[in-house]
Formats: sequence, C-alpha cells, structure tokens
Amino acid sequence: MQNAGGQVAQTAAHAEIGYHALLGSVPAATARRILENEAVRLLQLDEVMFFRPAGQSISSPPDTPAVPFEGAVGAEELPTGVPRVGLLDGLPLANHALLAGRLIIDDPQGWEQDYQAAERVHGTAMASLIVRGDLSSAEDAITRPLYVRPIMRPDPRDFRVPRGEGLPANQLTVDLLHAAVKRLYEGEGQTAAVAPTIRVLNLSIGDPSRPLDGPMSPLRAWLTGFRGGTASCS
Repeated sequence: MQNAGGQVAQTAAHAEIGYHALLGSVPAATARRILENEAVRLLQLDEVMFFRPAGQSISSPPDTPAVPFEGAVGAEELPTGVPRVGLLDGLPLANHALLAGRLIIDDPQGWEQDYQAAERVHGTAMASLIVRGDLSSAEDAITRPLYVRPIMRPDPRDFRVPRGEGLPANQLTVDLLHAAVKRLYEGEGQTAAVAPTIRVLNLSIGDPSRPLDGPMSPLRAWLTGFRGGTASCS
C-alpha cells in the first residue's frame, strides 16, 4: 500500500470467521492506473484474495410525502419485557410520537452527537416498519421493545442539507457488523452482553452499485455464516 503511495486506515482480523482485511486509500493517479488496467504491483500480490472498493451504502432523504397515522397513540400501552428483535441501521428519532418508549438505543460510539434530527431518516423508517408495520393499516405495535444499534451515520462528505446516511468510510463493514453482533451476545471489553435475548436482526442496507448477485464477497460470506439468530437483509 505504501509503495503505491497510499495509506492504511484500518486493519481487522477475526480468526473465528476467517476474516483479515485492510482498509486503505491510494492517490488519484494510482486509482486511474487501476481503472485503465495498468500493471499495479498492489493488485498483483498473491497473498491478497479480494480487492474491492469500499461500499457506499448511502441512503438519501426520501422525496415522498409522509403517510398519516390513523391509530390512537395515546391509548396504547408501552412495550414490556426483553427485546427479541434488533435493528442495525441509522439512528432513529427515539422520541417520535409513534416510537417514544418503544426503542432501546445502543450507541456505544456516540454518533448521536453529530446526527441531526432531519438526518435520521432510514433508521426511523425501519424502526417504524418493525414496531408498527404499515402505517396506513393502523396495526397494533409490537409488545416488546425494539433494540436499535446505529451502524450508519450522516456522510461528512455530503454537501446537501440534510446529509445522506451511510456506512462510515473509515471502517470496514464486516468488522463493524461483527463487532455489533458480538456486543449483543458476548459483550465488548468490560461491557457484558447487551441484548442476548434477540433472535431476529434486521439489516436493511446495501450498496446500490454492488447488487448481491455476483461473486461471494466477505460481507456476503459473513451474512451467510451468521449464527446469532436470523439476519434479515435487503
């Protein structure tokens, strides 16, 4: 990487899932040589199995009108018990009238500080879908709280207002997801398992430029071998 004029931003190794990866960047001139199929030594290393661009997984603010909710929010009982369903997504509006008192937000990286209310779009939508289903049908809310771990955040490179949400560019996606799931069932550092009762995890994110119909990628392999419950992916 250094011989190509680049730098390494992160390394991660997880022997239990056979994963060892480096996240780095190269100068624009080197990237152009790669795109033009020139011989770049970095891509000729036998020790490296995959060279892949970092996924964007960007969620832009929707331009569709909001759907009014016809149910009686004030008359509903709040959920009780331990969570059975978890959501790995953007940070939702926890105090939204339809979600207040129904979410368990776990934000160990403190992303909430830089997550404006207008930018909490995708996580809010997914949390609402899980908690209440189709708003137009006024379904009853689930009776247990929903665990939510933000893995997306506003893209600092986005010049729009509000900014789009996406996976952090300075973290390996598989490493981020592996750590998030491990925190659920085994804990992290001095922190005990935060939600070992979860049996269904919803992961409704993806890279629009990399549909899941090509060769097996490290992320796809991780999802295929997931053992913490049921991974629901879009």
